Amino acid sequence: MADIPVLSGSSWLTHHPATSVALAFSNPSQKQAALERLRSSGSVDLATLVHPRAWIARRVEIGAGTLIYPGVHIDVDVKIGSCVLLNKLCSVGHDTRICNFSTAAPGVNLGGNCVFGEGVEFGINSSTIQGVKIGAGAVIGGGAIVVRDIPDNSVAVGVPAKVVKQREH
Repeated sequence: MADIPVLSGSSWLTHHPATSVALAFSNPSQKQAALERLRSSGSVDLATLVHPRAWIARRVEIGAGTLIYPGVHIDVDVKIGSCVLLNKLCSVGHDTRICNFSTAAPGVNLGGNCVFGEGVEFGINSSTIQGVKIGAGAVIGGGAIVVRDIPDNSVAVGVPAKVVKQREH
């Protein structure tokens, strides 16, 4: 690709055990499935990548395999799980917890003191007020504003965000 060799695949990794892996999938279930495939073929070292133009406050925990893009702003006392993707220009408020495999598209604004379950997907420019909980596997549509808790495996859209369907899991 552009005269740069692309090194990929679990078979390649078995011959290069000192290689760290970045899972740049935005879809949480695809990311989780890829990690399971890699782990089944041996040990995997997940690379945690934080862009130098991201701003991260003190007392922030970032899990293995998390990708933080440029322009991201993370306030104090935030806990971010493993394999989370925070795309460009996202903000995360104080005392928020983001569980494993969650993804925030560009421009997502997450209020303080929130809890987001495993595998939550935030669409572009969506946001939450402070103190809400979003259940595992939920999808928040682009531009939506979450003002109340969203249950597991729900799809919520609009302003204010309303659950429009349940995802089959």
